[in-house]
Amino acid sequence: MAAVYCSPRRRAREGARIVAEPHGLAPRPEDGLREIDFGSLEGLTYDQAAERFPEVYKTWMERPTEVEFPGGESLSRMRLRVVGAASELRGRHQGHTIAVVSHGGVGRILLAEALSLDVRNLFRMEQSYGAVSVIDYYGDAPLVRVLNAVPARDLGLRC
Repeated sequence: MAAVYCSPRRRAREGARIVAEPHGLAPRPEDGLREIDFGSLEGLTYDQAAERFPEVYKTWMERPTEVEFPGGESLSRMRLRVVGAASELRGRHQGHTIAVVSHGGVGRILLAEALSLDVRNLFRMEQSYGAVSVIDYYGDAPLVRVLNAVPARDLGLRC
């Protein structure tokens, strides 16, 4: 493995360390791999968000790919950021294996791009906590090899 990149969020950095250390690598935080910016909703519970921002919350729950968080970002802006970061990393590491440890939204965007899915269909793919997906690139042609594998669950183990 050539490198391990991660979101700058603590939970992603901690997960990336677990992936990187056995390979003698240190995780490299990459701002483009961060979760969507929830803006004014950041840190709120679902109940608090629904109470303080009822229209935004309703759109988020009914049409999650269409919401723009006040003071934050929309999914379309997040998509541009994530796709741009992934393209840069692929260019930097052509022909080598890298790992990305990030968030469900980031994973869904990368998988949707690889599968040429419309952004409105992002939530048709499960992205479990700690799951692994694998995309191989042959030039610019992606091949999704693994989608949402959760080793403990897939092996019948209990966590």
